Amino acid sequence: MKKVVVFAIVFSVILISAYQFFNIAERHSDGPQDLEVRHMPNAELELQQTKVDATGESRQVTGSSVFISIDDIEKTVDSAAELAGQMGRGSSAQEENVSYELVSWSEDYKKELFLIVDENMPQHSADFMKLQINKNSSHINNNELKQDPAIDENWAYIMEQDIRSLINQHQLKAEFDILSVTCKQLSCEILGIEYTAQSWQKIYVSLLTALPNVVFPDVGGAAPTFSINEGARDLVFGRISFKKS
Repeated sequence: MKKVVVFAIVFSVILISAYQFFNIAERHSDGPQDLEVRHMPNAELELQQTKVDATGESRQVTGSSVFISIDDIEKTVDSAAELAGQMGRGSSAQEENVSYELVSWSEDYKKELFLIVDENMPQHSADFMKLQINKNSSHINNNELKQDPAIDENWAYIMEQDIRSLINQHQLKAEFDILSVTCKQLSCEILGIEYTAQSWQKIYVSLLTALPNVVFPDVGGAAPTFSINEGARDLVFGRISFKKS
């Protein structure tokens, strides 16, 4: 924001100085000038400039002259200052909702999760799985603070324990192994291995109905859960979003 304000002030000073300079130059110079200035009845400046093209050669501007009103200069400065204020307010609001600590946490989470994928799948399948996770993971792609970090830390711990408990109590628990459960900023992501087809889908639906304050996935939105088959098992990824209690 400071850069924009400084630029606006410098720009206005240059234009006003140029007006004064060329006004004096016209009165004291008898020869032709590259930059010609003459007074206009409406207090405007008519500039006929020399431009330098991409080859470095100079040429006279042809066509209609350029008019700059002193009033327009003042309006431009005011508009630039107002725009700078708006940009500053927008930037501040954005900074309030983005935690750079969360960005760092997200990078560490991605490394740890991808390491688990590499340890449980052949390279060709692991690469495709990581590509899908990278595209669909809220923890990787969304660094917005949705609740106070101190509150979130306690919420995440409790929610991770609840998810593990619900999966381990499910009637299909023998058909599914938990590899990772990570909750952060009103979102939880689960990575696991499914041994029987559709067992994870049933477990996932039970989590949506049993956990509090769940935001049910939108039809046609980003896939909240997907799997990659590898022989007799599938590596699965699921995401659950929540609203504030």
